[in-house]
Amino acid sequence: MAYRIPGVLAVWFLLSISLTVRLFAADFPYLAGTAKVEITPDYPIMLSGYASRGLQEVSETIQPLYARALAVGEPGKLPVVLMMVDNCGVPASVSDAVSRELMAKYQIPRANLAVCATHTHYAPMLSGVLQNLPARPIPPEKQQAIDRYTDEFVKALVKAASVAIESRQPARLEFAIGEVGFAANRRTAGGPTDHQLPLLTVYDANDKVRSLVVGYACHCTTIAATPAFIGDWAGYAAEYLEREYPGAVALAVIGCGGDQNPNPRGKLEFAQQYGHAIRDEVVRLMGEPMRPINGEISTQLENIPLRFAELPTLDQWREMAKESGINGFYAGKYVQRIEAGEVIPTHLDYPVQSWTFADDLTIVFLGGEVTVDYSLRLKRMAPAGKLWVAAYSNDVRTYVPSARVLKEGGYEGGGSRIWYDHPQVFAGEIEESIIGEVERQLPSLVPKVE
Repeated sequence: MAYRIPGVLAVWFLLSISLTVRLFAADFPYLAGTAKVEITPDYPIMLSGYASRGLQEVSETIQPLYARALAVGEPGKLPVVLMMVDNCGVPASVSDAVSRELMAKYQIPRANLAVCATHTHYAPMLSGVLQNLPARPIPPEKQQAIDRYTDEFVKALVKAASVAIESRQPARLEFAIGEVGFAANRRTAGGPTDHQLPLLTVYDANDKVRSLVVGYACHCTTIAATPAFIGDWAGYAAEYLEREYPGAVALAVIGCGGDQNPNPRGKLEFAQQYGHAIRDEVVRLMGEPMRPINGEISTQLENIPLRFAELPTLDQWREMAKESGINGFYAGKYVQRIEAGEVIPTHLDYPVQSWTFADDLTIVFLGGEVTVDYSLRLKRMAPAGKLWVAAYSNDVRTYVPSARVLKEGGYEGGGSRIWYDHPQVFAGEIEESIIGEVERQLPSLVPKVE
């Protein structure tokens, strides 16, 4: 038996469907997907983060390590993919390898991928970053484990990103900024800090929390040189948020915390305490009205040259190589390179990335261990509550001092170059170079001349 709908009713029926679809699209302007893949190795490996560990390998797990991913975008358009990875520092070689795979599989451009390391000091060393930490050559068998893990790490990140991309469903986003206070300036008592806690919440079509992204400007160095795998406060924050909102994937993104340490620190319990503090603040924010994010997403990424100051001469390297410990080891490597005919780089390629959700929200991703002056300066340039500055993104192979910190010197101002294997401190224009690139990508931040 065939059923027919009278003409007037048929028109009404079609119009109601069209209206429902438009209302649904307005309420849920994005498609979002998530994923979480464990990246804890099951074999002994050296940890990154602390030189005091030497060549020690570890295999104990206190807290599993994960790669978490959020893919979000407008229907019919390529998504952006945000990744939180429990590692001290992901180099560009790894981030770019993940990007190449996603380009081949999904045509995701490089600017649409942000790989954000938590900077936990209790995760495996990766090839190509901080390999001066032992202050001696890494034996081949230990390097083999590092190289093996790096290869597995890339594959795990590709898997997490792929699952997030392929699991996208209708979603809506909300944003708020809260505050927690456990970060302290580690260079100067009472020095500048950034205690803001930005929160991006992703809801599905049933209004269930699908994902939460939080940011905070602080080192993951809470637990001293514990020889075990641990996510530190960022890992615990994600873990506790996922318990609070079952089925959600939580990402903790580190802000400009290059000169910020947890205070107090030295115990595992402190890392858990800070994770609870972030969870509690998120719960408070979500109990209040949050701002909807509906804007069209656009992305940019540019690698800019950060120039080094004048490089040492070969004779100066040879003189430094006579010293004991890390100074002699570091300088000796440069003597060998120069004598072998290698060209010593005069600059470091540095990634500056931005995602804008129209006028609703802008996220800036900066590479390396960025000092707090950058986020404070950039947020002063932007409308209140509209800018989020993340660091430790895409390429973590350096500290990034502001002009003030560079002038003051010390570890963050240039001493760290030895561990990161750079030939010299940065030249004085570093801050203006980075801020200038952010302004180029985001001209709305540039003050208008009347």
